Amino acid sequence: MAFSGALTLTDLNDFITPSQACIKPIEQKGRPNTQEREPGAASTEILIDSSGAYYEVSADGRAGGVGTLAKKEESPTKLAQAQISLNDCLACSPSSLPSQSHTEVLNFFSSNATSCTPKIPVVSIAPQSLASLAAALNAAPSSSSTEPSPPVTPRQVLRRVHAFLTSSLGFAHVFDTTFARHLALKEHVAEFLERREADARSGSGEGGEEGRNYLPMLASACPGWICYAEKAHAEMLPFISRTKSPQQVMGTLVKEWMGKKWGRSPDGIYHVTVMPCYDKKLEASRQDFYNEMQAS
Repeated sequence: MAFSGALTLTDLNDFITPSQACIKPIEQKGRPNTQEREPGAASTEILIDSSGAYYEVSADGRAGGVGTLAKKEESPTKLAQAQISLNDCLACSPSSLPSQSHTEVLNFFSSNATSCTPKIPVVSIAPQSLASLAAALNAAPSSSSTEPSPPVTPRQVLRRVHAFLTSSLGFAHVFDTTFARHLALKEHVAEFLERREADARSGSGEGGEEGRNYLPMLASACPGWICYAEKAHAEMLPFISRTKSPQQVMGTLVKEWMGKKWGRSPDGIYHVTVMPCYDKKLEASRQDFYNEMQAS
């Protein structure tokens, strides 16, 4: 499926780190006048001077070799660098963030141990990740050659992971996101019923907002699909469910509900999620979920 977004990148690989800067020259203003030329010929060209600045000149205003600017009465247009965010990169490469974050977690524990106001480290694990770990353990050869080992269940994996994360790494709490998934589904049902009632009122003219379409309701917890709809199909946005994904529901439960029980503000909790898809990092970094007042 071809993307219709304006931002594109070339020579992508599966290991782009968040520190890489993606830039693309764009025109600010003062586009030069074009002259008649052959059909299909480019009206302007982009040149780079000795300082590395980008300039746009007309195709007929180029003199000398590449990297030089023509001396004309018409001055070239200097171009600015367009900063492409990580959310924009997702529209071009659905797997643009497969770099691991374990070093960041380890650095947190090192700094948190000496901090005057240490944070509470919490980790939430998706059931898909637990199922994958259970499948990997079940596929491993048995140590006993006589009797096969009983299959390992996701619940048993959660207990093992809980013991490792709390005793070896120092996490204070380990949660399964199954409850957050159930809560998200209930919220989806409530939103659908609300939309259906609003659509009925709109159709009958009984207080409904004219010109607004409430149905169908599109629901997805896939950040890649949401980002694609935002970049390429803006007409679908009114139909997308407003309910948070299970990851974001879990973040709200940990930092808001559990935080009150622990007597901590949201910025005093360090929440790590283990998810089955790298694109969940893009979802976690969205500014939509950032609270400036709570700095979290």
